[in-house]
Amino acid sequence: MNQVITLRAHHLLCLQGFQGYGYSKKFVKNMAQIFAKMKSDTSLKIIAKPDDVCSACPHNKNNLCNKNNDAGNSIREFDQEVVRKLDLSIGKRYEAKPLFNRVKKVLNNEVIIEDLCSDCDWVEECLLRK
Repeated sequence: MNQVITLRAHHLLCLQGFQGYGYSKKFVKNMAQIFAKMKSDTSLKIIAKPDDVCSACPHNKNNLCNKNNDAGNSIREFDQEVVRKLDLSIGKRYEAKPLFNRVKKVLNNEVIIEDLCSDCDWVEECLLRK
């Protein structure tokens, strides 16, 4: 059975760079479970609002990011940039493996990742960046 995971576009990068770091134990556990599902028959629905990753984030309050005063705007801009660079459509479903291969092909150098992810708390540990 094909599972469907909802993802904000920028979480495509986060999942590829994930090494077990996160905002809380609950967040890390959720991220690890989503990461593990990527190895099976999984579809990803790209959305422009809090997703399955956000569901366990301690900054998610009333389905809004409250990490800082500008979090909502900066995350929307980040998502829009990833959608543009990967030529994605909001609301569309993609098979996980080909989509992750597209991420690796299109966003394939440290300069692009540093530019996109400069505000990320985990950029120094990120496997995608390395």
